[in-house]
Amino acid sequence: MRSRKLRVKKSNKAIQIKQGFHTYLPVLAVGAGLIGGYFPQAYATPATVCSASISTSVGHCTISGSISSISITNSGTISGGNTGISNSGTINTLTNSGMISGGNTGINNSGTINTLTNSGTISGGGGGLGFFNSGLIVSLTNSGTITADNIALINLSTIGTLTNTGAIIAGSFGIYITNGQVNTLINTGTVSASTSGIYFDNSPIGTLTNSGTILSNKYGIRNFIDQNAAPIGLIGTLINSGKISGGDGTGIYNQNGVISTLTNTGTILGNTYGINNSGTIRSLNNAQGGTVVGQGGTLVSITPLKYNGVLPNNYKVIVTTNDSFGQLALTNPTGLMTFGVSTIASAVTAGTLFGVLSGVSSAALISTLSPGWSAGTIGGTSGAYLWTLMPEVGTPTTYDLIVCVGSCPSGGGGSNSGSSSGSSGSTSSTTGSTNTSAPVPTNGNGPVTTVLSAR
Repeated sequence: MRSRKLRVKKSNKAIQIKQGFHTYLPVLAVGAGLIGGYFPQAYATPATVCSASISTSVGHCTISGSISSISITNSGTISGGNTGISNSGTINTLTNSGMISGGNTGINNSGTINTLTNSGTISGGGGGLGFFNSGLIVSLTNSGTITADNIALINLSTIGTLTNTGAIIAGSFGIYITNGQVNTLINTGTVSASTSGIYFDNSPIGTLTNSGTILSNKYGIRNFIDQNAAPIGLIGTLINSGKISGGDGTGIYNQNGVISTLTNTGTILGNTYGINNSGTIRSLNNAQGGTVVGQGGTLVSITPLKYNGVLPNNYKVIVTTNDSFGQLALTNPTGLMTFGVSTIASAVTAGTLFGVLSGVSSAALISTLSPGWSAGTIGGTSGAYLWTLMPEVGTPTTYDLIVCVGSCPSGGGGSNSGSSSGSSGSTSSTTGSTNTSAPVPTNGNGPVTTVLSAR
């Protein structure tokens, strides 16, 4: 049987690629033109290089087979009635600085893509998908735009590293991982959608780092485990120094899932909750709260991290300055939590940090002890600092952090035999503010002579 060779027809207007036999395409370089319309496959023999400007309507790009040197570079437009690029083979590099679009799906990968770099636009319309992956992508870097009416990027298999410095925007879901996995996801750009910015559906991820913006009208990030399925919805490490917002809903919804470590030095917001947890959060470190200096030197209060549901196993406050420190506002807490201090910056002076924890009774708190502290004390050390937690007068479910330098006052490590009230005297405290003028640290109850006793 005689095979048909790839035919390339040139004119002063375009290069038209017609259907060839089932051979391989090592390099397809698309210039500032257009590939569009309908044809089954675009193939070339390993010796053939297509690198001229293409500006006529000839079809979408379909790759099959496997060869290690295959690559696609597009600075023009690739469009298909249904799919822009379909790959069931192996692509070494796919680089797009132009437009790749489909009536339904921009790129459909069921094979392997070692390196995909997009600084242009990948889009899917008609209620479809920008990028659909059911194969393997070793590295995906987006500094451009990935967009779709429904889901911008959906992964049913494996992505090694996903880095977004651009925009991933969709009508329903920005990034949707379902029964797949991502080793590392780094966002310094924007991920935005109406239902969920990022949705993990029975899917693990090693590390998620956000210094950009992840937002949605409902859930910024949702981590879901089907209770009838194997418990694989694990987020190993989630680090946020940017903004995660759920709009009218919740910033992070951990729905029966597991988050090993969540560190927040940015903002996690939602009109309902910042974090809603019905699963497991093993360690939560938080710097959101306190005040910052606004225009004219005025202090502007930062919204505390609003947390609902099952308590994290361990919670640690991050103290940056006497005005900027983590505050955790709890609602409907269940379970037990160990309170601690993650870090106290060297610029912090001795004093009282008001309202670091609220909405929880002492019975839910497990004491954390350092040498020299008595049983029942919630206190410890951080560098050169000693600290202890005390309930406020009149609001025993709100606690202040007493920071001491060198040594805490006499009696600071004593036990109050289970009482959650401080010593006599009363004064009102202001959430998010600090008292550094008193020679002896106080939270409004006088000198620190009693501390919180906890289970």
